[in-house]
Amino acid sequence: TGARCIERDLNRAWTPAGVRSAIDAHAHGSADAEDTELVELKQAIDDAIANAGSGDVTLLDLHTTSATSMPFVAVEDRVKSRRLASSLRVTAVFGIEALLSGLLISYALPNAQAALVFEAGRHDAPESPARHAAAIRITLAQLGMIPDGAADASRALLHRACAGTPRMLESR
Repeated sequence: TGARCIERDLNRAWTPAGVRSAIDAHAHGSADAEDTELVELKQAIDDAIANAGSGDVTLLDLHTTSATSMPFVAVEDRVKSRRLASSLRVTAVFGIEALLSGLLISYALPNAQAALVFEAGRHDAPESPARHAAAIRITLAQLGMIPDGAADASRALLHRACAGTPRMLESR
C-alpha cells in the first residue's frame, strides 16, 4: 500500500512514555498494530539482552527511506557503535538521535554496547534488500560470528553504492 504506518510511526515510538503506553494498551487488550509490534520487539530485545549475560549486545536497526538515497548509517557516538559503523563503509551520520526522539537505538543503547540504524535506500528500490543483507553479513563478520572473508562481497557492494560520498556527516 505504500503506507509508512497504520496508526502512527513506530520509528518514533521508543520514548519511555511511548513504551509504557504500548505495554499498558497491550495488557488491557486495547493495543493497536504499532503497540503490538513495539511490545513484541521490546520482548525480543529484552530476551536477547538477558540471554547475552555479560556478553556484548549489538542492535542493527534496518530501514529504508521514502526518498532516493545512498545507503548510510545513523550512529550514536559511542566507541563500539563508531567502530561497527566504520566497518560498513557507508556514510556515517552522527547526531540524528539528538534531533529525532523515539528512535529504537536511543531506547536500546542503555543495554546494548553498539546500536546503529542502517538505511539501505528507497523503500521500493530493488537494491535495498541486497544492501540490508550486506549490512547484516558485514556486522556478523565484524562481531566474529562468521568468517571475515564471508563479508568481502558485501563490503564491495556497499563501497560501490557509496562511491564519492563523505565517510562521516554530523546532523545539527
